[in-house]
Amino acid sequence: MSLSECEIVDAYYFDEKFSTIQVLIKGADGKTYPRVIPSNLKENDPDRLALDAAGFDKVSLVETTATFRKNQSLVYNSNLDLSVQRQLEKERLEISVQQQMVKESLKINDVMFDALLSNNSNKEVLFQLKLWTLGKELDIDKKVKSKIRKAKSLFEIFSFINDALKEK
Repeated sequence: MSLSECEIVDAYYFDEKFSTIQVLIKGADGKTYPRVIPSNLKENDPDRLALDAAGFDKVSLVETTATFRKNQSLVYNSNLDLSVQRQLEKERLEISVQQQMVKESLKINDVMFDALLSNNSNKEVLFQLKLWTLGKELDIDKKVKSKIRKAKSLFEIFSFINDALKEK
């Protein structure tokens, strides 16, 4: 079907080499359909004449191509911006949740304090705290480490560590 038999809606160069033209034509059903034709049409070619009659000579094709590419770029950039914004919002939310979890885990609450009080002299918990404390790379001397080994309560261990860290 020749372009002269169609209603031409828009036309622009379709590739970087300007070797093809995409022509948007309105179908009988009212929908717009693309049709790609070569750009090196002879002056008397029916498709060339139909493009000229619709106002798409070589100069206006360059202008419509620039507009088409600018619009494509705007759509792409808009979609990219939207995607980046969604990703940033997702990451902000994840960071916020993580920060809240850290804050909650650092709060001294009744449960934690009651656990320390009720296990202050518990030999198993005391042994685990001694192992954990001595396994940490704290900057404490041998005398303090010896006091920790001999400690009889959790708070005694915390007191030795506190005193040693204050001296540093």
